[in-house]
Amino acid sequence: MRELAPVLVVLLLLLVMAAAVSVGIVWLFSGGGSSQQVGTVLVYEIDPGSGLDPPSVDLQEVVEVLSRRINPGWSQRARVSLRDDARIEIGLFGEDPGLQQWIADRVETVGTLEFRILANPVDHTPLIERARAQSSTSRLVTEPDGEVLGRWVPVAQGEEMPLRADPEVVTRQVLREGRQVLDVLVVHDPFNVTGACVQDAEADVDSQDNPCISFVLTSEGGELFSRLTGGNQPNFMSGMVRKLGIILNGQLRSAPAIQTVIQRHGMITGSFSKPEAERLADVLRGGPLPAPLRRAK
Repeated sequence: MRELAPVLVVLLLLLVMAAAVSVGIVWLFSGGGSSQQVGTVLVYEIDPGSGLDPPSVDLQEVVEVLSRRINPGWSQRARVSLRDDARIEIGLFGEDPGLQQWIADRVETVGTLEFRILANPVDHTPLIERARAQSSTSRLVTEPDGEVLGRWVPVAQGEEMPLRADPEVVTRQVLREGRQVLDVLVVHDPFNVTGACVQDAEADVDSQDNPCISFVLTSEGGELFSRLTGGNQPNFMSGMVRKLGIILNGQLRSAPAIQTVIQRHGMITGSFSKPEAERLADVLRGGPLPAPLRRAK
């Protein structure tokens, strides 16, 4: 027994140290520790301009989405919580002067994402004729029973030139909010591959070393995406190649040609800066907000 005593003491000390480390980790990530002290507090509310009342919005979902955007993985930049007055409170950890704007960029972006086929004269002649016949102020093309067949989507600034020059893409020029905007006609489909299908996203670079966003879809989203892209393969007899519209926050950001079936992995290219690609990747990884937010007055 005397020989075992030193061994038992060492084991006991190791157990105590492991327990202390575990407690320290729990304490740190639950808000303890100097690095986790709340400094600036930002308060957000449902944007009244959205027409949505707070009771109609799942505010707990809003908290969860913002938490994923702001604190991906093990990082802890802020504490997100729901207040009794139906407002969202974001307490920033630390005193980084750039953190407030960094978080605002991720909170004030709804984060919608859609993958839609661009209308082309070969496959969608009736839809195009109906769209041309409608008023220039109408952005929806619908059946009499209300089914949406397609819609006009504004093209993001800086992305217009390739689409204007493409004869297989249907566009129109309209005046919106005091400036000329290029719209592109997209087709609605039953697959409805949206940001809700995104499992992960990260800032990346494309083959030309330009900033872009790589994404991974869920298994269910990948199945829908493969059916969407599989049904729109190139026509090798005519040489016609169909385009996949990538719509971020209501604007078409890119329209790559569909060359093969795309399943779970893909890339969003366009005229992104590196900070913009990082911001959008964080937004897409966190998921879309159920309602737009604004800073509370």
